[in-house]
Amino acid sequence: TKFEEASNQVKKIAKEKSKFIIGLLPTEDIENSIEFLFERESKRAHFREMDKLELMKKVDQNYKKFPGSLKELCNKIIYVKNKTPEEIIEEIRAYIN
Repeated sequence: TKFEEASNQVKKIAKEKSKFIIGLLPTEDIENSIEFLFERESKRAHFREMDKLELMKKVDQNYKKFPGSLKELCNKIIYVKNKTPEEIIEEIRAYIN
């Protein structure tokens, strides 16, 4: 698909041009991450009216495609659930330095 083609181009350019790439994921556990993302998405205005089962299915399908390619692309994955923005920034700083 055109999306996959564009995605692959972006990944290639990112790898070529970046010293390191840091990815952010909710948790290491896929099911826990899906639940976390579902809760977040269900509060967004554009998803509030969507059927909850349909939204869960959408989140599940989209997320399961993602961690593998992100782990392949990134030098470092930071798991962000239950962390403050300041804690995430500090973890990034520690990795960079």
